[in-house]
Amino acid sequence: MDQRELEKVNEKLKDLVDSAYKVGDEISRMILLINGESEGRPIWAYVSMSPSKAKEYLIKQYSEEEIELSDYGEILFSGEGETPPHEIKNEMLEKHKIQENLEEKLYEVMKDNLFDRIR
Repeated sequence: MDQRELEKVNEKLKDLVDSAYKVGDEISRMILLINGESEGRPIWAYVSMSPSKAKEYLIKQYSEEEIELSDYGEILFSGEGETPPHEIKNEMLEKHKIQENLEEKLYEVMKDNLFDRIR
């Protein structure tokens, strides 16, 4: 396969991935537990977002730019500290079936496909 054919295949794959995100945005939401800092203090937040917004968030997160979480979705719960209180974790588990460490799992799945394309 020559370079031009490879570029065509890559473009078609990109179109397929973009189409999958559009469909995913219409039928699903993702809830991420996000940790960060505000004014030098640790914070956490559960944010409900579409798959495409999750992709945008992950890209921005690794750019080390300041992030406004409300730009990516609905903030369900947030607070100061390293982790949410057990009551909040339990509510999220019962109500939304939240998986622990979903952000890290998403990163592992996406890193080969997504980050190689943007480098």
